[in-house]
Amino acid sequence: MTHFFTWLALFEISIVSVASLFYLGKISLDWHLRGMKPTLIFIFLSVLMLIPFGSSEIPLAAYVRGVTGDLSVISYLLILNLLLGTKARLALLTPYLFVCMGLCFYPFALGLSMFDPYAWGYGDRGFVLIVLAIGLLYLILRHPWETCLFSFAVIAWALHWHESNNLWDYILDPFLFFWAIGISLRWSISGRREPKVTYRIQRRGLFRPG
Repeated sequence: MTHFFTWLALFEISIVSVASLFYLGKISLDWHLRGMKPTLIFIFLSVLMLIPFGSSEIPLAAYVRGVTGDLSVISYLLILNLLLGTKARLALLTPYLFVCMGLCFYPFALGLSMFDPYAWGYGDRGFVLIVLAIGLLYLILRHPWETCLFSFAVIAWALHWHESNNLWDYILDPFLFFWAIGISLRWSISGRREPKVTYRIQRRGLFRPG
Protein backbone atom coordinates (compact mmCIF):
# COMPACT_ATOMS: atom_id res chain seq x y z
CA MET A 1 0.00 0.00 0.00
CA THR A 2 2.87 2.35 0.82
CA HIS A 3 4.30 1.68 -2.63
CA PHE A 4 0.96 2.67 -4.15
CA PHE A 5 0.87 5.99 -2.25
CA THR A 6 4.43 6.74 -3.31
CA TRP A 7 3.61 6.29 -6.96
CA LEU A 8 0.40 8.27 -6.58
CA ALA A 9 2.38 11.20 -5.16
CA LEU A 10 4.90 10.91 -8.01
CA PHE A 11 2.05 10.86 -10.53
CA GLU A 12 0.63 14.07 -9.07
CA ILE A 13 4.06 15.73 -9.03
CA SER A 14 4.67 14.80 -12.66
CA ILE A 15 1.33 16.26 -13.80
CA VAL A 16 1.82 19.53 -11.92
CA SER A 17 5.45 19.83 -13.08
CA VAL A 18 4.62 19.34 -16.75
CA ALA A 19 1.57 21.60 -16.51
CA SER A 20 3.77 24.28 -14.93
CA LEU A 21 6.31 23.88 -17.73
CA PHE A 22 3.54 24.31 -20.31
CA TYR A 23 2.18 27.38 -18.57
CA LEU A 24 5.59 29.04 -18.23
CA GLY A 25 6.25 28.28 -21.89
CA LYS A 26 2.99 29.87 -22.95
CA ILE A 27 3.41 33.08 -20.98
CA SER A 28 7.17 33.53 -21.57
CA LEU A 29 7.76 31.96 -24.99
CA ASP A 30 4.23 32.41 -26.37
CA TRP A 31 3.86 28.79 -27.45
CA HIS A 32 1.13 28.14 -30.00
CA LEU A 33 0.26 24.45 -29.73
CA ARG A 34 -3.23 23.59 -30.95
CA GLY A 35 -5.41 20.55 -31.46
CA MET A 36 -4.14 17.25 -30.05
CA LYS A 37 -0.46 18.27 -30.00
CA PRO A 38 -0.35 19.75 -26.49
CA THR A 39 -2.36 16.86 -25.05
CA LEU A 40 -0.06 14.24 -26.54
CA ILE A 41 3.08 16.11 -25.50
CA PHE A 42 1.63 16.59 -22.02
CA ILE A 43 0.96 12.86 -21.63
CA PHE A 44 4.37 11.93 -23.04
CA LEU A 45 6.30 14.22 -20.69
CA SER A 46 4.22 13.17 -17.67
CA VAL A 47 4.96 9.50 -18.35
CA LEU A 48 8.62 10.29 -19.01
CA MET A 49 8.97 11.84 -15.56
CA LEU A 50 7.77 8.56 -14.02
CA ILE A 51 10.32 6.34 -15.77
CA PRO A 52 13.32 5.39 -13.56
CA PHE A 53 16.68 6.28 -15.06
CA GLY A 54 20.36 6.30 -14.17
CA SER A 55 22.24 3.97 -11.85
CA SER A 56 19.88 4.76 -8.95
CA GLU A 57 16.82 4.04 -11.10
CA ILE A 58 14.90 6.94 -9.58
CA PRO A 59 12.35 8.80 -11.73
CA LEU A 60 12.70 12.52 -12.31
CA ALA A 61 9.42 13.11 -10.46
CA ALA A 62 11.06 11.72 -7.30
CA TYR A 63 13.80 14.36 -7.49
CA VAL A 64 11.19 17.09 -7.86
CA ARG A 65 9.26 15.64 -4.92
CA GLY A 66 12.44 15.63 -2.84
CA VAL A 67 12.72 19.39 -3.35
CA THR A 68 9.07 20.42 -3.04
CA GLY A 69 7.65 17.67 -0.83
CA ASP A 70 4.02 16.63 -1.17
CA LEU A 71 1.64 19.49 -1.76
CA SER A 72 -1.77 19.56 -0.13
CA VAL A 73 -4.78 18.38 -2.11
CA ILE A 74 -6.10 21.95 -2.14
CA SER A 75 -2.82 23.19 -3.66
CA TYR A 76 -3.02 20.58 -6.42
CA LEU A 77 -6.58 21.60 -7.25
CA LEU A 78 -5.73 25.32 -7.27
CA ILE A 79 -2.69 24.80 -9.48
CA LEU A 80 -4.53 22.63 -11.98
CA ASN A 81 -7.43 25.08 -12.03
CA LEU A 82 -5.06 27.87 -12.99
CA LEU A 83 -3.00 25.91 -15.49
CA LEU A 84 -5.99 24.36 -17.25
CA GLY A 85 -7.78 27.68 -17.44
CA THR A 86 -11.14 26.65 -16.00
CA LYS A 87 -13.85 29.10 -14.94
CA ALA A 88 -13.48 28.50 -11.18
CA ARG A 89 -12.60 31.74 -9.39
CA LEU A 90 -11.59 32.22 -5.78
CA ALA A 91 -13.71 34.21 -3.39
CA LEU A 92 -12.20 37.39 -2.00
CA LEU A 93 -12.06 35.88 1.49
CA THR A 94 -10.18 32.70 0.55
CA PRO A 95 -6.51 33.86 0.51
CA TYR A 96 -7.02 35.63 3.85
CA LEU A 97 -8.52 32.44 5.27
CA PHE A 98 -5.44 30.43 4.34
CA VAL A 99 -3.20 33.12 5.85
CA CYS A 100 -5.13 32.94 9.13
CA MET A 101 -4.97 29.14 9.08
CA GLY A 102 -1.21 29.23 8.55
CA LEU A 103 -0.65 31.81 11.29
CA CYS A 104 -2.70 29.72 13.71
CA PHE A 105 -0.99 26.48 12.70
CA TYR A 106 2.71 26.84 11.82
CA PRO A 107 4.04 28.77 14.87
CA PHE A 108 2.52 26.24 17.28
CA ALA A 109 3.34 23.21 15.11
CA LEU A 110 6.97 24.37 15.03
CA GLY A 111 7.17 24.37 18.82
CA LEU A 112 6.16 27.87 19.89
CA SER A 113 4.36 26.32 22.87
CA MET A 114 3.16 22.97 24.16
CA PHE A 115 -0.08 23.50 22.24
CA ASP A 116 0.05 21.38 19.07
CA PRO A 117 -2.81 21.85 16.57
CA TYR A 118 -1.22 19.28 14.25
CA ALA A 119 -2.53 16.55 16.55
CA TRP A 120 -6.07 17.57 15.61
CA GLY A 121 -5.48 16.28 12.10
CA TYR A 122 -5.29 12.67 13.28
CA GLY A 123 -9.03 12.15 13.28
CA ASP A 124 -10.23 14.73 15.80
CA ARG A 125 -13.97 14.96 15.13
CA GLY A 126 -14.20 18.59 16.11
CA PHE A 127 -11.50 19.57 13.62
CA VAL A 128 -13.08 17.53 10.82
CA LEU A 129 -16.43 19.19 11.54
CA ILE A 130 -14.80 22.63 11.44
CA VAL A 131 -13.31 21.94 8.00
CA LEU A 132 -16.65 20.65 6.72
CA ALA A 133 -18.41 23.66 8.24
CA ILE A 134 -16.06 25.96 6.31
CA GLY A 135 -17.04 24.19 3.10
CA LEU A 136 -20.74 24.45 4.00
CA LEU A 137 -20.37 28.16 4.78
CA TYR A 138 -18.83 28.75 1.38
CA LEU A 139 -21.76 26.90 -0.20
CA ILE A 140 -24.23 29.13 1.66
CA LEU A 141 -22.29 32.18 0.47
CA ARG A 142 -22.52 30.83 -3.10
CA HIS A 143 -18.85 29.98 -3.59
CA PRO A 144 -19.07 26.34 -4.74
CA TRP A 145 -15.41 26.20 -5.83
CA GLU A 146 -14.16 26.55 -2.26
CA THR A 147 -16.80 24.08 -1.12
CA CYS A 148 -15.33 21.57 -3.56
CA LEU A 149 -11.79 22.32 -2.35
CA PHE A 150 -12.47 21.65 1.31
CA SER A 151 -14.88 18.77 0.68
CA PHE A 152 -12.48 16.98 -1.63
CA ALA A 153 -9.64 17.49 0.88
CA VAL A 154 -11.68 15.76 3.59
CA ILE A 155 -12.73 12.98 1.22
CA ALA A 156 -9.11 12.45 0.10
CA TRP A 157 -8.00 12.31 3.75
CA ALA A 158 -10.75 9.80 4.60
CA LEU A 159 -9.63 7.62 1.68
CA HIS A 160 -5.93 8.01 2.66
CA TRP A 161 -5.20 9.50 -0.76
CA HIS A 162 -1.66 10.43 0.29
CA GLU A 163 0.84 8.77 2.60
CA SER A 164 0.00 11.17 5.42
CA ASN A 165 -2.85 10.35 7.80
CA ASN A 166 -3.13 13.94 9.01
CA LEU A 167 -5.90 16.16 7.65
CA TRP A 168 -3.71 19.25 7.93
CA ASP A 169 -1.48 17.87 5.18
CA TYR A 170 -4.49 17.72 2.85
CA ILE A 171 -5.68 21.29 3.37
CA LEU A 172 -2.49 23.31 3.97
CA ASP A 173 1.18 23.35 3.01
CA PRO A 174 3.94 26.01 3.16
CA PHE A 175 3.67 26.82 -0.55
CA LEU A 176 -0.07 27.47 -0.22
CA PHE A 177 0.53 29.59 2.89
CA PHE A 178 3.14 31.84 1.26
CA TRP A 179 1.07 32.08 -1.93
CA ALA A 180 -1.91 33.20 0.15
CA ILE A 181 0.24 35.84 1.86
CA GLY A 182 1.36 37.20 -1.51
CA ILE A 183 -2.15 37.26 -2.96
CA SER A 184 -3.59 38.84 0.18
CA LEU A 185 -0.96 41.61 0.14
CA ARG A 186 -1.49 42.27 -3.56
CA TRP A 187 -5.26 42.41 -3.23
CA SER A 188 -4.99 44.64 -0.15
CA ILE A 189 -2.64 47.10 -1.86
CA SER A 190 -3.80 47.19 -5.48
CA GLY A 191 -7.24 45.59 -5.29
CA ARG A 192 -8.52 42.46 -6.92
CA ARG A 193 -8.29 42.09 -10.67
CA GLU A 194 -11.45 42.29 -12.71
CA PRO A 195 -13.06 39.13 -14.16
CA LYS A 196 -11.91 40.07 -17.67
CA VAL A 197 -8.35 39.24 -16.60
CA THR A 198 -9.55 35.79 -15.56
CA TYR A 199 -11.12 35.44 -19.00
CA ARG A 200 -7.80 36.18 -20.66
CA ILE A 201 -6.18 33.50 -18.52
CA GLN A 202 -8.87 31.08 -19.66
CA ARG A 203 -7.99 31.83 -23.26
CA ARG A 204 -4.44 30.82 -22.41
CA GLY A 205 -5.50 27.39 -21.19
CA LEU A 206 -3.09 24.59 -22.01
CA PHE A 207 -5.45 22.67 -24.26
CA ARG A 208 -7.19 25.18 -26.53
CA PRO A 209 -9.11 23.66 -29.44
CA GLY A 210 -7.54 23.98 -32.86
